[in-house]
Amino acid sequence: KHGSAKIPDDTRKDLQLWIKFLERARKGISINSVIFRRPTSLTMSDASEYGIGGYCLNTGQSWRYKFTKQEREVFSLNLKEFIGSVVNGKIFLPLDDSPYPCLLSIGDSTSAAGWLQKSNFDPNCHPIHAEVAREHAREIMKNNACDYSQHIPGVTNVVADSLSRDFHLSNNQLISMIYTVSPTFL
Repeated sequence: KHGSAKIPDDTRKDLQLWIKFLERARKGISINSVIFRRPTSLTMSDASEYGIGGYCLNTGQSWRYKFTKQEREVFSLNLKEFIGSVVNGKIFLPLDDSPYPCLLSIGDSTSAAGWLQKSNFDPNCHPIHAEVAREHAREIMKNNACDYSQHIPGVTNVVADSLSRDFHLSNNQLISMIYTVSPTFL
């Protein structure tokens, strides 16, 4: 009754995020953020052992990141896919000029697609997963956005696949190859 209890850092982070959710709800939430509607930004991402990459179908802008040796060894492929989807949101949501942006995150990982919608990671067992999920929630709230996720077969994720693994090519070489192989994707 009169004692104190130590709140773990991860619990504190979750509580801070919930406080932001509640403040947002108190101010009112636009129906555009909670009903199914046409996405305003279509993004695709992929991950490989070597890196992650993604792009926005609306703008044609893309990005890629090559993992360090330590990142290659520590991160599971599903976590890499999840990070790629969240990075797409961080990059492309601020560029969406809609009053209520609606992101469609397309990828070839069913796990990442599910985690974008609901994640309940135990921070003790999956601390990086939990932090990535918190970051995604913060980004969605900051942009007054919603995020839909969709799984596609890996063989159809050609551009994002190249972005996540063809690090032997320069950016210009990669762009030329993508235009040659998949001009309809750009």
